Amino acid sequence: MAPSGLTFDIIKCYNHIRQDLAFRLLRCMKVPEAVVSCLEGSLANLTRSWQISQQTWGAHHATWGFPEGDAHSVVVMVALATAWTSALSTITGGEVSPVGYADNWGWSCLTIPPQALAMDFTVKFTNLFGLSIDFGKTWMWAATTEKAKTLEQELRISLPDANIRRAHHARDLGLEMHYSGPHALGHRKERLDQGFARLQRLQALHVGLGLKERLLLSSVYPSMFHGAEMAPPASDAIDKVRTKSADAVLGPSRSMNPALGLLLAGKRNLDPKFG
Repeated sequence: MAPSGLTFDIIKCYNHIRQDLAFRLLRCMKVPEAVVSCLEGSLANLTRSWQISQQTWGAHHATWGFPEGDAHSVVVMVALATAWTSALSTITGGEVSPVGYADNWGWSCLTIPPQALAMDFTVKFTNLFGLSIDFGKTWMWAATTEKAKTLEQELRISLPDANIRRAHHARDLGLEMHYSGPHALGHRKERLDQGFARLQRLQALHVGLGLKERLLLSSVYPSMFHGAEMAPPASDAIDKVRTKSADAVLGPSRSMNPALGLLLAGKRNLDPKFG
């Protein structure tokens, strides 16, 4: 059975959460009362000001929204995502597999009808907590065109005013997701190109071998290969990375065997193909 699903974004999620329901949710999820009371007391003394077109309103006490960047706000967002994923899985009989990370939510499913139910519930859930879905940053995906058309019809019934586009590949949480259609490198090519530029700068650095080894393993490779566990780069791309890495660490040489050079250069094997 061909999978399909939805990925959507919550508009300004931290700033729109209803505080009263969030506190009730934290208590229902057995978050220690000392933590919840501390957060309530903190927000009770927090004021906000609004500036629009050089005019300022406030300061006022707000009953909606949690400060971004605060650790307690992250706990609230985790609680919301956990409640949504748990409820959604239950009401769809486990047919929908939801996932929520901060303001980025979505699901996958092998059938279509449960997704209409999932969408209806998600709209009600987000509205209840004061949240709104940004349909401009929402996309559906499907492994086949037939499944995509059926899903589009179902979603149009649930959301007649929303224009949800189909994505064949998209960048989701920094990862290049490939759903259907011709294979495309997408943002992965950009990561590789940026990595080659870093290797060029690393080659020009007049520093010791040990420092170059640390920079290669802690900075260059993690950035270049972010998300590669989902879609490994082609072998020719890895061969190019290997050659450029050997040049960066040991200096360019036409007679050098890059694999052997990276194996013997540092305390660990620096060959990108080895990992």
